[in-house]
Amino acid sequence: MSLLEMSFQGGVLILITALLRAGMKNRLPRSTFFALWMVVVARLLLPVSLPSACSAYTAAEQSPVLRENLAPMLRTVSAAGVPSGRDAASPWAVLWAVGAIALALYFITGYLHFRQKYRFSLPVEDGFAMQWMLEHPLRRPVSLRQSDQLDTPLTYGILRPVILLPKKIDQAGAGQLSYILAHEMMHIRHFDTAWKLLSTMALCLHWFNPLVWLLCALLGRDLELLCDACVVQHFGESSKSSYAMTLIHMEERKSGLLPFGSYFSKTAIEERISAIMRAKKASIAAIVAATVLVVAIPTVFATSAAVSTQMLPEDVKMLQQFQFPGWESMSIAEFRERANILLDDPQTLKWYEEVNTDDQYYCLKDDDPMCKFLYDVLNEMSLLQWKAVDYGGAVTTDYPWFADQAVLEYFFTANVLDAERLTVSEYRAAVDGVYADIDPLLSDVERDLLANQDYMEGFLAEKLADIAEKWSRDSLRISISEYSYMPLTALEDGTDRSAIDGSVPGKRSDIDLNGYTESEEQRSSVERSDYVERRYPPATQADYDSLLRLKTADYSSMKLETFNRLLMDWADADYERMERVGSSTESGEVENANLTAEEKTFIALTVRMSGAENGMQVRSLHTGNPEEDPSFTGGDFVKQTAVDGKAAWSELYYQFSYHISDRAAVTVGERDRCVEGFLNAVQRFWEETPLEDLLRLSEAEVVSHLQELAAQNSTQNVAISTDSDRIYFESMNEQEWKLD
Repeated sequence: MSLLEMSFQGGVLILITALLRAGMKNRLPRSTFFALWMVVVARLLLPVSLPSACSAYTAAEQSPVLRENLAPMLRTVSAAGVPSGRDAASPWAVLWAVGAIALALYFITGYLHFRQKYRFSLPVEDGFAMQWMLEHPLRRPVSLRQSDQLDTPLTYGILRPVILLPKKIDQAGAGQLSYILAHEMMHIRHFDTAWKLLSTMALCLHWFNPLVWLLCALLGRDLELLCDACVVQHFGESSKSSYAMTLIHMEERKSGLLPFGSYFSKTAIEERISAIMRAKKASIAAIVAATVLVVAIPTVFATSAAVSTQMLPEDVKMLQQFQFPGWESMSIAEFRERANILLDDPQTLKWYEEVNTDDQYYCLKDDDPMCKFLYDVLNEMSLLQWKAVDYGGAVTTDYPWFADQAVLEYFFTANVLDAERLTVSEYRAAVDGVYADIDPLLSDVERDLLANQDYMEGFLAEKLADIAEKWSRDSLRISISEYSYMPLTALEDGTDRSAIDGSVPGKRSDIDLNGYTESEEQRSSVERSDYVERRYPPATQADYDSLLRLKTADYSSMKLETFNRLLMDWADADYERMERVGSSTESGEVENANLTAEEKTFIALTVRMSGAENGMQVRSLHTGNPEEDPSFTGGDFVKQTAVDGKAAWSELYYQFSYHISDRAAVTVGERDRCVEGFLNAVQRFWEETPLEDLLRLSEAEVVSHLQELAAQNSTQNVAISTDSDRIYFESMNEQEWKLD
């Protein structure tokens, strides 16, 4: 739980307790408010989350109206928590730290000044006072001292408390002195000095929250009022008038702020006298009401929203280890480092590998918070090691009486540029924000324009570029890597379109155009498909056979312009067939198809690259922007070993692109040889380089080597390129190897 989450919940509790106090302070026992203030202080100081089904925040999560209005604010509170680890140098964190330290120094200086001022106090010699103390002992040793440096009694100290009386206190009568001593002993019995110390600590941490300042003021008053009530109860109601006169006679002359001591008369005298004169024995109804409030208010407002999950309890317990205090405001680098420390434990790693094979959990990740944390946070933050991460989804309209709905399919890449600065919540907010901004794109367009392919291509290109720019920052780059749009198509003339006016525009769903039908429940929900999720069924043998007709005897000698046009004609002839083959290629299922090795290479390499080139060309034609070079993920390699529980490993992930000078002049074979040669060269480099040698390399050296391999496998017509932003290399060596 972040500091701002603690401050938010604590502020709500303070506000509710203050309102209750204003309306019921003369009707409820004084201990009611003392108990509630203890809960508030604990909420402000303890960074623990206590999920409860009875929490007000659970109700807010379950209410569609409240969730829609409060969720953005609560996410902001969570994301804006005081950064931890390497993010602690942010401007807001520095401002908070300066304020907290300055306030703490102020209080500490005041306390040290107080101790210096009263360090020469003397033991009380008054016989009545000494006898009173002997008749009212405590388990803790209590010192009774006096000083000519103060005008009103006070108490300080926790383990060895001291009652400090003014020098002239012996001029007070025995009755007044007994009231004063009884009052101060009540402070000691209730550990009021400790509660003032804790409230002061809370104020230093939450100095930016005005409600915490209100807490300190009201807590001090209620401590005095509770002691007054206890004194009256001890001496009987007949003592009200004389005790009130004692307060008036002993009204202090304030001499500075002392947060760690309890003054006999520190709060407003008028309020205390009024409370004393109204004091009466609490009724059973008042006691019951106070008990209910003391239990109900913390249960409802000091707890967090209940985590509703279908995970097994043992899996939840294991997963909660990774929900470090303030994990949302941690930098990605820190979260990853702490998560990997836990994953170094063999039992935890075994559990982690097993839980990731649970398909049921994966299916629940969009609705179950614990499953979402597993897949969207822990998996991405710890295992992907912060490469560029690909996501994807689709948006479709839902107009009755239209032959084909408008469909926008898209893929975007989140590339972490600085894991030391980017926080977990910022990353997730950016990814979720892209989805949220793309969701309504089609619903914001009139039906006639949805059928206009040219207009929509320009509209979507502009909107998607704006969305990518909106969610990018210095530490994170969002790029819409690919998208396709299928326009709205009306039925033949003469079809009844009376239902069109009642249609529901625009929603996002997982698209399967191969006979896919949605239930009414599915139609009412908005679903997101991640890049790795299946959107189409596996390709059939007939699909592969139709594609392999392009693999003629001389296809490698064809000019790229010719071959790419043939491939585009094949794709246009059957859109679903193209997507089935593409999905099977991306998932690696093509390797299990009934094909020869040469045919598999043709589909996975030749067709994939030409398809990407066609996509770049189509996008350029529709947007009017210069055609971009296609970009691919080259591979993700890991080499590791472990001896006596000590691990050593290296990991390489890279992306590359290539530029074709002239498709009318370059053959398919030349392009394929260049790209395949580069891929094989990187593969050989990784496989043939011993782990000991890899551990010696820096990321800059690996980048330089891969760039050399790219240059070696390029020609005058085909230029392969990669750069440091698209290469990730990391090593770790826990073993005592001597590396030169």
